[in-house]
Parts: sequence; C-alpha cells; structure tokens
Amino acid sequence: NEVIIFDPTSGSSNKYALSEVPEWVDAVFSGDRAEEKYNWHGMLSGGYINSIIGNVGCKQTTDDYGYIVIGDDVWHYTGVTSVTDDASNIGFIISNARTGEYKYYPVVGAEEYSAMKSAEGKVQNMGYVASFPSLINVSGQATYIMVLKDDGGYVKLYALVNVENVGLVSTGLTQSEAMIAYKELLIEKGVIVKEEPAPIPEEDKLKAEFEVTAIRDVVIDGNTYLYITGDDGYTYKCKVADFESIILVNVGAKLALEYELTENEKIRSVIKY
Repeated sequence: NEVIIFDPTSGSSNKYALSEVPEWVDAVFSGDRAEEKYNWHGMLSGGYINSIIGNVGCKQTTDDYGYIVIGDDVWHYTGVTSVTDDASNIGFIISNARTGEYKYYPVVGAEEYSAMKSAEGKVQNMGYVASFPSLINVSGQATYIMVLKDDGGYVKLYALVNVENVGLVSTGLTQSEAMIAYKELLIEKGVIVKEEPAPIPEEDKLKAEFEVTAIRDVVIDGNTYLYITGDDGYTYKCKVADFESIILVNVGAKLALEYELTENEKIRSVIKY
C-alpha cells in the first residue's frame, strides 16, 4: 500500500503512497509478488468455488519471469496460461516494478519453456542451455528472444523463436545476426512479406577500397557468410547467396564495394559488390 524510503546515512525516512513513489525508484514490487497478485485475479475472479472445482476461465502465470525496460521503468514479464491446459500461453502480462501497473496482451502460442526447448533443439549437438526468454515484436510477429549458454555459463548464441509457430527458430553469434536470420526465415516461410529498402541516395552511400588480408566463412542457419578483413582495419560481412562471385575472392585481392554500418563498429555489412 505504501513505500518507506530510508536513508542509511542520516537515518531519516519518508513514506509515500504508491502513486507518489519517486520515478528514480526502480523496484517496489518483486517479480514473485507480481505473479502472485495476477494469480489471485486469474484464479479467483470467477469465485473461490470455481477455483477449486471446474476451473472455468481460471488462468495463471508461468512459473518464471523476465525483465523489460520501458523508458525509465523496469517491468516484469511473464506468460499467462490456462489452468486446464498449460502447454501453451493464452497471453502475456507485464507489470511495472515501481507502480504495480499491469498490462495484458492476448497472444496465443507456445509457453516459454516450449520455446526454450525448441531453441536448445536447434543446437542440440552443442548441448547449450537456453535462458528464460523475453518477448519482443519482430515485423508484427510475437517473438521470444533468449541466449544460449554452455556448461560454464558463457553466452554462445542468441536465439529467436516465433510464439505462434515454435518451429520457426533462428540463431546467431550476435543479436543482430540472429535477428537478420529470423526475418529471412519469416520471409522464406511466407509469414511476412519482404520489404524492399528505399534506394540509398548516391551521396549517402558508404564506399571502401582495400586489399584483402584475411577471409573467414561462417554458416549461420544454413546460410554461408564471408567475413573479409581488409588492410583498412575493418571486416566486411557478406552473404554468399547475395553476391555469389565474391566466393572467388582470395587474400591479396583488391576490392571496391559499398557497405552499411552495423552495431559493431569494426564490422561492416556489404550491400553492393
């Protein structure tokens, strides 16, 4: 009902109503309490007897949660499933850790643990373990995003899993690579339509000329990418299927190409060769 903020240096304290808690406070409600409060609503809104016998309309959260940062606030995120069928989610909730506000999104699909198993199955030969996922919107598709870790707890891959079709899975060494592979998969399966990018004005195109010092090929979700390092100190990433003749390039060759920047300032993405 209220929050007391205590200053351990001076010993002073102030009491606030929930609606008056300062914005710099990150957490008033824990994720466990957020789930508990929602479960009271989901189980008891149809009456106590119904929560014991029948369970008509009863729903509850899945038994774990993640975190989403929106603006300056931290929100807890978890799926909502029917009590009578916990194999899939019927929606998701996010709960503000500071104010206790809830938002519900009705999205039917796989629950989080099914998505985690699907991501692990994608790389089962490596034995990686998936983290509890977060929910994001990718081209209008509700999507789980998670990391895959090895036995030592080190992040090895990023994975995206479609909520409605848990069989649509992509992985990548970085979030960006996983996202690109995921969108390509959605286009390939006809889930979304490929959006043709607007032409880049000639004056805005980024161009580079360099001598190749190293070449490395990497297979990501069945697609071969070349990572070409130049004597200019940058590495240029290129999908072989888009520029097939680039596979003939050898160390020592001189290249001129156009590129766009990526999240990694040392890696550039080839757009024209």
